[in-house]
Amino acid sequence: MVESKGRKINSSGGSTGSSRGEGSMYSVRFEKVGTANDNDDSLCSGIGLSNVAIMNPREDPLMNEPVKTPSPNDDNIALMCDLETMHTQKLELRRQERQRISRRCMMAWGILALAGIGMVVAYFGSQYLIRKRQEKSSANNGGIQNIDGTDSAWPDQTPSSTFDPILFGPDDGSSDSSPKFQAFKQAILDDGMTKATDLDVGANTPQRKALRWLVEYDPAMPETSSFDPLSSQYDPAMPSALDRYALTVFFFATNGPQWFSNRYWLLHPNLCSWHGVYCQQMLDENSVTRTVISSISLSNNNLKSSQIPPELFAKTTMMHLNLLSLHTNEIAGTIPTQVGFLQQMETLALFNNTLAGSLPQEIGSMKSLTNLLLSGNLFIGSIPPQIGDLTRLEQLQLYDNSMFGIIPQSISRCTRLKRLWLSKNRFSGRLPRDMFQMMTQLEALYLDENFISGPLGGETKLASATKLRDLRVYKNMFTSSVPSDLAHLTKLELIYLDQNQFDGPLPDAMLTALPNLRELSLFKNKLTGTIPDSIGALESLEVLDLGENQFNGSLPLSLGNLRELRKLRLYKNNLLGEIPNLTRCVRLDDLELQHNAFQGYVPDWLGMLPQLKYLILTDNKFDGYLPESLGKLTQIQNFKVDQNDLLGGVPSSLCMAVRNAQEIVTDCDLECQCCTACVSSDNQVLIQGKNWNL
Repeated sequence: MVESKGRKINSSGGSTGSSRGEGSMYSVRFEKVGTANDNDDSLCSGIGLSNVAIMNPREDPLMNEPVKTPSPNDDNIALMCDLETMHTQKLELRRQERQRISRRCMMAWGILALAGIGMVVAYFGSQYLIRKRQEKSSANNGGIQNIDGTDSAWPDQTPSSTFDPILFGPDDGSSDSSPKFQAFKQAILDDGMTKATDLDVGANTPQRKALRWLVEYDPAMPETSSFDPLSSQYDPAMPSALDRYALTVFFFATNGPQWFSNRYWLLHPNLCSWHGVYCQQMLDENSVTRTVISSISLSNNNLKSSQIPPELFAKTTMMHLNLLSLHTNEIAGTIPTQVGFLQQMETLALFNNTLAGSLPQEIGSMKSLTNLLLSGNLFIGSIPPQIGDLTRLEQLQLYDNSMFGIIPQSISRCTRLKRLWLSKNRFSGRLPRDMFQMMTQLEALYLDENFISGPLGGETKLASATKLRDLRVYKNMFTSSVPSDLAHLTKLELIYLDQNQFDGPLPDAMLTALPNLRELSLFKNKLTGTIPDSIGALESLEVLDLGENQFNGSLPLSLGNLRELRKLRLYKNNLLGEIPNLTRCVRLDDLELQHNAFQGYVPDWLGMLPQLKYLILTDNKFDGYLPESLGKLTQIQNFKVDQNDLLGGVPSSLCMAVRNAQEIVTDCDLECQCCTACVSSDNQVLIQGKNWNL
């Protein structure tokens, strides 16, 4: 069988040859044949031919069966040799053509390779030039573009050993006599930011260390001996040398070598590239473009200091600072009075440090201040009356300090306040009259854990704070009734009035006017009367805590309408009757009704509250048997039904479902296989494994 071009051609009498590529005119197969002398293989240059198949696709349009020659004999051997020669010549021509094509391809690839190399060289050359231009531009424009940390010329973290000559080397005053040192020192003294004694030889102060570093080691300082720090001689477009001095003082004053990140500090010529330092350009009074420090952000960076250096608040160097964020460090001492120079400051964030002392009255000079965040420190004293001068203030955070005294009347002038957080101090006295009348933007009021007394509403004009969402005044000494002002605060979501001395009933007007209320906490007050049916109007309510009051009567059926309710705490009141059906409160996980006078059977529907974790019915008048449906409460962690009139015991299904419960407590005369404790008839608590034998 003979196959078409490009495939193997098989013949019944010999081994398989191979056809040529699809570009050939003919496809020929040669086979060795026997002759008179079987050892003579030299027919047509040593190759005998038999059954030579010659295929010409142009002559055979079907391309299925090639044209076959007769069997070889002496008459056609010459013809076969001619055909072979012809074929060989064609192959040689094809080979030469392929070589020419190959050479052309190689030349083309060579040209492309050279072009590619040229492009690569051009690219890296252009990048080099761009980088050089950027470096030059960065130096000339004050470094508005901060370094991104990828420049190999500067380390990401400055090795602490870099500063050893200043920190641990001798201070013999050898450089003090140089014109550069004297010029720099005089400029500092003329500015008034540093005391002369802090710059004397041997003074182990951050100011002395900073001056020595700038004169002896700072890469930005010129080598010229006639140096004028005020002229920014090292680069007119960059912040002045006094700015650099102020930040270098701060670096040495706050343990800079040990900061978590001190990238480029003191090493890069452009201080606007130092970690946490940001600059901006502005026109001075002579319409000359200057680069000034606009913000410093070094929060949570392991800053440790016994005092914030006053140089950080110097009028001539930091007067354009609008943000200073040093929170969550270990900075002690007091706030320097120079803070009043920062009249463009918008955010001062020093919370979560160990700052102490009183707030300086100069803080009232910071007319642009919008966020004053000083919580989590050790401040004492009262709020300075000058706080009322901060008419742009939107957020005042002083919580978790040791401040005392009354809240000043002047605070009512802070009409833009959105968040007022004074929690966890020792403020006392009454709230200022008309305190909230102009605080129409107030959204969050935190006065909890103080000693504030008097009424919360009424004379304080709380009803004017119509944007209030979060009200927390728990753990104070507020008196009078629950303020009716709350009915006007329709955006309220959280109300925490617990642990005060509020009395009287829950106002219906409040309960029907707060559609967004999610949490209402009034426990441990002196509230009386019944829980009104209007409580069911609080459709968004998730937490209702009315424990430790003097409520009486039965619970309103409308409690069952609170589909979002998660926690219902009504313990230690004088409530009675049966528990209304709460099966629609499918999110309920905490039901605390202990120390009341509820009666009847423990409801069977309790088993339909799959999220219930805390079910505390201690000290009521429940009777009968516990329902088997309690076995469906697989999330129970705390189950207490002691001091009731129950019969039987805890269902075994419940014991099977609550193997990981923390507390299961019943009366000792009930059967229980999973209880952690029981209460005896004389109200003695017996603990499993100790003095109670289950």
